[in-house]
Amino acid sequence: MRRISYRTAATAFVFAGLWFAIGLFLLWTPLPGALGIRGGLFTAWLLLFFAILALSGLTLVIASINGIFPSNVRAPRRAEQLWNAPADGAVVLPQRPRRTTRSAKSGR
Repeated sequence: MRRISYRTAATAFVFAGLWFAIGLFLLWTPLPGALGIRGGLFTAWLLLFFAILALSGLTLVIASINGIFPSNVRAPRRAEQLWNAPADGAVVLPQRPRRTTRSAKSGR
């Protein structure tokens, strides 16, 4: 379900449109009438067209939901550092190593 995008929905609508156009063209020819199946074929074609159109609409709804709620993508590292910054606006710098002073001992 998360893989359905607007491209998939557009492809489904193109398929529904081609089903309508090619089916209507084939039903317009004298071939179904010559075979004696014109009425039954038209009914089956129309029901299948409505089913395909409904599925195309469903893919569009799923694609829009996927567009509104995208899958979890990790934030870039810089944005994550800014998100975890202190709220008071203080800049936290990395700590430098402290110098150790040796006391000079006499005689050494």
